[in-house]
Amino acid sequence: GTVYFDAKHLEIKEDASQECRHCGLSRFLADGKTPRKILYYNPIEVLLKIVFGDAKSAAEVSLNREGGEEEKDPTMHDIRDSPYWKELILKDAEFWEDMRNIVLKFSTDGFPLDKLMRISAWAGASQILNKSPQTRSKPHNMLLHWMTTGGRSPSNLQPIMAVLVDDLLEGWSNGFPLFDASRQENFTARVKLLLVSADCPGK
Repeated sequence: GTVYFDAKHLEIKEDASQECRHCGLSRFLADGKTPRKILYYNPIEVLLKIVFGDAKSAAEVSLNREGGEEEKDPTMHDIRDSPYWKELILKDAEFWEDMRNIVLKFSTDGFPLDKLMRISAWAGASQILNKSPQTRSKPHNMLLHWMTTGGRSPSNLQPIMAVLVDDLLEGWSNGFPLFDASRQENFTARVKLLLVSADCPGK
């Protein structure tokens, strides 16, 4: 199928159909009850509530905005030392009115669930680039957005990505209401996606 039936994308809101409006495939298997495929999705707002709900983690987000290795060493050590970061991030004065606004790097890839590689799982996760390179890659600092299972590879990632894109657009346009445990205050965090890394299908 080419549609995920969730609260925002549920096709039955339009025409009470149980079938994909693009390909006509039923959302259920032959028994009429079992979903053809399940997407496990964690909304960005929920993930950020976890990040800012811990005082130490919340403080790390706003401590490392600049990335200043270039003054000591001309070698580029991190994305935050690059002209790309300075042009697209640091010059956005409106975005940095609150240093707790989030900059993300998104990655997606698959991994086998059995030795014969007949079944695989695909996951999408992000790093918070506000945090230092030493901490952002640690497992507990990663944001796991979604996971789904399938064959050797998914036939179409577009409907999965559509759910995430809508979430990102909400985070960019309106932001997410959060509580900062390090400052003991409520605030609204906006979200910007800066980088995406993924496999290019082989031909």
